[in-house]
Amino acid sequence: MTEYYKDFNKYVSRKRWMSYWHQVKEVLDTQPKSVLLIGIGNGIIPAILKEKGIQVYTFDNDESLSPDFCGDLRNIETILSGWRFDTILCCQVLEHIEFTYFDKTLRFFETIVNNNVILSLPHCHIAFYCWLCVPLLKNAEFRIIIPSFWIKKCFFNREHKWEVGMRNYSRSKIVSIISPLYDIQSIYFATLNPYHLFFILKKKVRK
Repeated sequence: MTEYYKDFNKYVSRKRWMSYWHQVKEVLDTQPKSVLLIGIGNGIIPAILKEKGIQVYTFDNDESLSPDFCGDLRNIETILSGWRFDTILCCQVLEHIEFTYFDKTLRFFETIVNNNVILSLPHCHIAFYCWLCVPLLKNAEFRIIIPSFWIKKCFFNREHKWEVGMRNYSRSKIVSIISPLYDIQSIYFATLNPYHLFFILKKKVRK
């Protein structure tokens, strides 16, 4: 799997590159001094953020990627207990563990983050979309998304335990788990990559 991440032509599609753009933009918009990145991937995101002067800490279960913290995401509480980060970036990761850990993981994130959690999840669907570029006008993307609610198992990516839009994993169910913990600032599909559904979250102010 490590060699797969390092192979630019195999791993970094144009769609994935658009997702990278959103990840970097959303992190920079939070103006953090420190970021916890869950899942190193091919190292492009931490390299860009570090170039911007941000202290980046990485968490991954693959020791060969040399993360700052190495371990099973399902045991993250025992590894990062006592740490604090301004922003947490967790994109296309949580679907790799059982859905029963989704709520638990987000609750732990809430205890170690100062401000924002930037989350993206795969969205299982049928999509029809187009990109319109007209000189002197803003670019526009049009899409029709049909959630694949009849699908029970991840046939297209067997590493995924679940995806938003599948049966029992509706978008409304995901929102119902997130909303008690965070203020949801926005939910959107990555430009030209509606498979990646972004949730921009702000830690709630506890009274």
